[in-house]
Amino acid sequence: MRQMSDEGRREIAKELREQFNCCQYAEEFTEGLYDVLDLGHCEPTHGGYPDLAERLADYVEPAPVTGSTSDGYHTFDELYHHRAVLFSVIVAMFRGLSWKSLHHHDGTMYDGMFIVGIDSPAGPATYHYDVEPYWDMFPCRVLDRAPEWDGHTPDDAIERIGTLRDLLQAEVKEEGSEK
Repeated sequence: MRQMSDEGRREIAKELREQFNCCQYAEEFTEGLYDVLDLGHCEPTHGGYPDLAERLADYVEPAPVTGSTSDGYHTFDELYHHRAVLFSVIVAMFRGLSWKSLHHHDGTMYDGMFIVGIDSPAGPATYHYDVEPYWDMFPCRVLDRAPEWDGHTPDDAIERIGTLRDLLQAEVKEEGSEK
């Protein structure tokens, strides 16, 4: 079975809500749907089953994604916090390469947020975080304005952060050769 996109599910839910009550389904068919979908019993009103469309649409329509949306293990809010803590450790290890700012290069910023970045060997990697509670978590230079965004994507950012491992490995190798 082909997986339907959330947009496709929204369209079907909307159509169900708009069209279902215009049509007259046989009472047996409607009652059968209630049984199969375990919707409980509903009495027809005005010759139809008006809440059936709503109930079916609720089944079809995707739930809105929020910070409390979970993959069954973690919520988005938990993962966002984990990313902040982990990136703050990286920033602390590479203070000379790191910075944060309350403003983008053009003076704009998302409400209540700041940008933090690190200049990796492959280019800058940046993330936005809420000022509260994250500003003090990042021990690095504070800039009046962030450097101009080079167009890097989230995939680019994590790949660039990975290149910092090479700097650490070179440092470890150098320390080993001095012994």
